[in-house]
Amino acid sequence: MAKLSGLSTTCFGLMFVWPSYTLPMLASNNTILSAPLTAGNEAMLGSLPSLGGIIGTMLVGTLIDSMGRKWSSITGSVIMMISWCIVAFTNSITVVLVARFLGGVSCGLALVITPIYISEIAEDRVRGILSSVMVLLYSLGLLISYFIGWYFSYQAIAWINFAFSAARGLMLLFVPESPVYLLKKRRVEVSRGSKK
Repeated sequence: MAKLSGLSTTCFGLMFVWPSYTLPMLASNNTILSAPLTAGNEAMLGSLPSLGGIIGTMLVGTLIDSMGRKWSSITGSVIMMISWCIVAFTNSITVVLVARFLGGVSCGLALVITPIYISEIAEDRVRGILSSVMVLLYSLGLLISYFIGWYFSYQAIAWINFAFSAARGLMLLFVPESPVYLLKKRRVEVSRGSKK
């Protein structure tokens, strides 16, 4: 899961670059939204994910202690998937802004859960490498996002981003829970097997 958790940062790269190539289209008279973006809407489109990230980081402690690292990560993936579905289906700028906020919540969750999981499951000799992979995959997400922004339509971009989030969520179903979480929940025998 440690490497897979880094895939969440690819999804962040995809999400954070999205406004850079959609803003001109959304602010034009040819927008697919109900009306062109105002300057205030443009600012919120870029800043609401950061606000959502703050909320996500505030929620993460409760989530990882009640649901575990694995299911909290899956929850983050589902929130990101919902965010991209909203973007794909709506023509309301207000609803798009809500979707961007939700995407930020997902990012806030994963930016805390991933390093915790890595520290709990990875051996000392690979922990630093796995942490570095997060930054590498974030950069990869940025590049992929620019690429799809050049070649695909607004709707297709939303569905491609959805697919990345869905793939991450599905792959997370097959990884073990953190042994630290399992020990906290007094599931000693299961925790021994999850580290293998």
